[in-house]
This record gives sequence, C-alpha cells and structure tokens, in this order.
Amino acid sequence: MEKEKNVSWKNSIQTRQTIGFSVIIIFMIISSLILQTGAVDLAAETTYEKMKANAEYFVEAFESEMAHVHQLQMNFFSDRKLTFLESSLIQIDDYERREALLSVKERLQTITGVSSLVEEGILCLPETDYWITSSRIRRMEEEDLELMEHYLSLPTGKLYDDGSEFYIAETGMISNVVEDLPRHILVIKFSPEAIQEKLSALNTDIHNGAFFYREDSAYILSGGQNELETEICRQLKKDEDGEYLPVQRLKANGEWYLICSAKTSEMGVFIQYAKEAPIMENINYFRYMMVVIVVLMILMSVVFIWYMRRLIHRPIRILLSAFAKLEEGDWSVNIRHIGNDEFGRLYVGFNHMKERISNLIEEVYVQKNLTQRAQLKQLRAQINPHFLYNSFFILSRRIKREDYENARTIADHLGEYFRFLTRNESDYIPLKKEVDHARCYCEIQAARFAGRIEVQFAELPKDAEEIKVPRLILQPLLENVFGHGLYNKEENGIARVSFCENEEDVLVLVEDNGDELTEEGLNRMKECLRNGDDGEEITGIINIHKRLNFYFKGKGGLEIRRSELGGLCVTVRIAKEEVEHGTEFADR
Repeated sequence: MEKEKNVSWKNSIQTRQTIGFSVIIIFMIISSLILQTGAVDLAAETTYEKMKANAEYFVEAFESEMAHVHQLQMNFFSDRKLTFLESSLIQIDDYERREALLSVKERLQTITGVSSLVEEGILCLPETDYWITSSRIRRMEEEDLELMEHYLSLPTGKLYDDGSEFYIAETGMISNVVEDLPRHILVIKFSPEAIQEKLSALNTDIHNGAFFYREDSAYILSGGQNELETEICRQLKKDEDGEYLPVQRLKANGEWYLICSAKTSEMGVFIQYAKEAPIMENINYFRYMMVVIVVLMILMSVVFIWYMRRLIHRPIRILLSAFAKLEEGDWSVNIRHIGNDEFGRLYVGFNHMKERISNLIEEVYVQKNLTQRAQLKQLRAQINPHFLYNSFFILSRRIKREDYENARTIADHLGEYFRFLTRNESDYIPLKKEVDHARCYCEIQAARFAGRIEVQFAELPKDAEEIKVPRLILQPLLENVFGHGLYNKEENGIARVSFCENEEDVLVLVEDNGDELTEEGLNRMKECLRNGDDGEEITGIINIHKRLNFYFKGKGGLEIRRSELGGLCVTVRIAKEEVEHGTEFADR
C-alpha cells in the first residue's frame, strides 16, 4: 500500500493517458493545418497547371490556324491566272479574261472557307482596275480607292486592328503602269465575332473567362465580361524584362482571381482568369469540418479519459494492493472482479499464479539441487583425466604404428565428444543429439578396449529423434558399463544399446554381460533407485532417474533389472507426449 501511495502524478497511468491524448490531438490539429495549407497550394497549383495547359493549347491552335490562312494568302500570288489580270500589258481575249477572273475568285473562296476566323478576302488590281472578293467581281469605284489607300498604309504581313476589325494585307511587285502602286493587293479580313466565339468556349461559367489584350492599342477582344477584363488588364504584373508574368494572383472588383497569360505573335497577349473563391469552396468546407472533428475529438478524449479512470484505475489499485500483500508474505490473499472482462481474467490469473508460485517454490528447490548435481557430474566428465589420458594414449599408439586412418577416426570422435560437452546449449536437447554423443563415447571406448569389449549400438527410430530430453542421460550409464560392469572382463565383453517403442514411450536399453553383478547387489541398486538414496556406485544413475522423472512429470525415469546377457540392464523410459512447460521451465 505504501508503494501505491508513493506513486507520483508524473508516473501515474492517468497522467500518461492525458498527455498521450493531448499529444495526439495537438498532432492532429497541426497535421490538419499543414494539410489545409498544402491543399490550398495544391488546388492553386492544379488550377494554374490546368489554365496554363488550356492557354497553351488554345494559343497554339489559334496561331496555327492564323498561320495557315496567312500561308494561303502568300501562296495566292503564285497563281498563274493572276498574271493575266494584274497587268494591262498582257493581251488576252474576253474568254480567257473571264476564265482567269473566275479562277481567282475561286481561290479567294478557298481562303475564306478554310477557317471560320476569315470573314472576307479582297483582291485589288490597280493596274487593271479590278476589285475582286470571294462573292463578287467588279471594277473599282471611287470609295474603293480610299479603301485601297487605307490597305496600303497597313504594315505588310502583320495583323492590324482598327478597333473593330482585323486585317492582314499583302502586296505584290510595283506596277510599271500605275506609279507607286503595286500590281495587286490581297487583304484578308478576320471576323472579331468568330474570335469571340472561340474565346467564349473557354468561359465554362461566370467565374472564369479568357480574352486577347493588345497592349499597343489597349484593345480587348473577349467573349465575356469587359469591365472585369479591363480591371484585370490594369493590374497585370510584369517581370524585369517587361513581360507579363505567366501565372499570378490579383484582386479585381473586390474578388481574388488566378491569372494565366501567354504571349501570341499576332493577337497580343492571351489571358485566362478564374475566380479563386469557387475553387477553394470545397476546401473551405473541409476546413470547417476538420475544425468540428477536432473539437469533437477533444470532447471525446475528455470523456474517454474519465471513463478509463473508472474502468481501469480502480481495478489496478486493487491488484496493486494484492501484490503488496504478497510482497509482505500474506499468501492467503484472493481477489475477485465483477464481470467477465480482462480484469476478471487477470484476477483469476493472479490467484492461479499465487498458487503456482507456492507449489513451484519446492519444485525449484528440488530442480536446483538436481541441476547442481548434474552440473557436477558433467564437470567431472569434462575434466576426467583418466578418460582423457587413455584416449590420447590410444591415439598416440596408433599414430606410432602409422595407423593413420584409425587415428583420424579416434581424433574425430574425441573432437565430437568434447564439443558436445563444452557447447553452451540448453539443458534439454533432441534425443538424437544425446544418442549421437553416447555413440561417440562408445566408439572411443571400443577403441580403448579393442579385443576385449564389443559395442553393439542400434539405430534410433526416426519418429523419436526430435523428442526433447535432459542432457547427459546416456553417457553416465555407459560409463557405468565400462567402468564397473565390464571393467574386469578380459575378453568377450559386450556393451549393448538398443531401442524399442510403444504408443506412449520410447525405451533405451543399456546392457552388458558383466560377471560380477550378484543378486544382492542388484536388489540393493533397485532399492536405492526406488527410495532415491545415493548408492556407492549408482549416484549418477539415481541423478538421471530423478531428472527424467521430474522433467516428464512422473512419466519417465530408469528401471534396473538383470540383462539377458547376464549383466546389468538399465532401461531409460522417455515419454513421447510433449510435457507442458518442460522446456520453458528448464530455460528459466
């Protein structure tokens, strides 16, 4: 209880919850602001890109159409029939003149019909006094002379506007008959209404539009709102080179507009505009919705923290109190929770844990005692100088006899033997590894007692190879065979390891044909094994029996009887069924 009271507000779960939710809310508010700013920038950028693409496409198509008309205008002067009409020095009869006039008129009709932008084509022939249009052929009149003088004053090959109409005039060579006048003048008149109609196709609604602005004449050609477009033209910004900025944002008539401009070769500057407010309308809606959501999340967080305090804090306080009693040594404490939620299961787990700890205290003590003995036995096996000296003595003798093949075999077995003993593995390994270690030990001993003892080692069944068993449960049994059962056997000694299995167990039989085992000694060994008392010669056997019995929860262990060979037979019983918590407990 004291520890619970000493928990500061900085370390409490409730404080951490509040701070955590506050960080989340602040993060979401900052994220929403960043997203809103990014959305506004993205919307403006997307609109600019769309407007720029539309402007480039429109200007390219428009100028391509104008250039095509102008090219036809230039090609018109190469008409062979035109040479018959432009000079009075060429003598032709009436039929040829009529054919030439009709041919020229048809060429004019071709030019005026190639584009909807062309309103009329006019051909003036000052030397022969003809005035030809796409619909009429006549002689020049007095008012035609005034128009011709006006056309001659226009810049050749350039689009000219007089405030209401657009012209492109092209002239031919100077006449030899009429002084200071060309032989022909071809004027292409463009229709402002047709241009306005093309522009109006870009005016998808009242919030946007497009127009041509000729700065030199302050002329605006549009299909929409002239007053707004005039205001936009007054506020257009230029760069350091005097060119209009390709994209800009300006305020006209109290509203913000996004502007995109593109320079043309004939019509001045093409300008497209779009009102900013409709573009941002949906973004503003989501901005307001984001504010509402953030406010709701703050309210929900406050309610959630209050609810979590009631739902979690009180059960945790009860659990901490129970732990404090356990720490004080009160093992009678039991807690229970109304409801079938996680805390109910946690309380049941706590009660079960308390009972398990109480039971495991004794088991851990027993296990620790057995483990210490096993480690002592393993240490003795690792540093057994007698076994080590004998093994190296045999190896040395075979090398001296130049029996290198058998010497290498013994060296390999020794390496495998000591590698197993010194390897830092779990105390519980697959049965196959334990059997391989025992086989390696037998091979070394067989070389030592060659001619005296025969080792018979059967194959382990495949389905039993992965069964987990405690380490070093077979080698001590074989040490007992070679160190006691067959130690005085001068010849015909047999050490046998065999396997058999049933549905529940795998049995490992370690036998010998020693002559010195009496019935009294056999009975004494059985009694020691049954009572768990350390006998003079079977301390290792009893240790192995306890380890197996503990690991397999009473389903494993050793059995002792007389072998069919005449000596001792030790049966190792290994349960096939996996024992719950066996390996985990061992690792702990």
